[in-house]
Amino acid sequence: MIAPEKGLAEHISFTSISNSFASLSAKSNRILVARSVLLVGRVEGEPNIRALVQIKNNLAQFGHPKAFELMERGFKWMGDYEITADEVLGGIAPKANKLEQAKRMLRELAETSNAVQSNEIFDMAEEQGISKRTLENAKKELGIRARKINNSWYWELDKIKQI
Repeated sequence: MIAPEKGLAEHISFTSISNSFASLSAKSNRILVARSVLLVGRVEGEPNIRALVQIKNNLAQFGHPKAFELMERGFKWMGDYEITADEVLGGIAPKANKLEQAKRMLRELAETSNAVQSNEIFDMAEEQGISKRTLENAKKELGIRARKINNSWYWELDKIKQI
């Protein structure tokens, strides 16, 4: 736990989020006064990836979990990451990263189509449990452009970045 005004950082280990607040309270009263608490942990099966998950927030809605990759010269933000605090704490492998799943879906679609109506893509994503926001992030990362033809929007998939 980090309390910037006091320059404090505290390492606390848990086995599951369900008992984390009891454990935190027992180990430190700072959790009780903190307005926001972030948990950073390893992603099971990914030795260089860490997830950042908000486990307490008294000020606003909870933020979406994020991930970053450790590199020789620092780290690189990966952006939104589908993982729960329990998965971080318990070392459980997360469900397929939704952003990567969305990019994979778009690449596969590009193998058979040059342009697809955006509504069809959103429907396909919804069937796979991928949110609109995550799909838009995948679109941006892959460099996909939208084009309006008559009264419908199409995603041009013929020039997807292969990252």
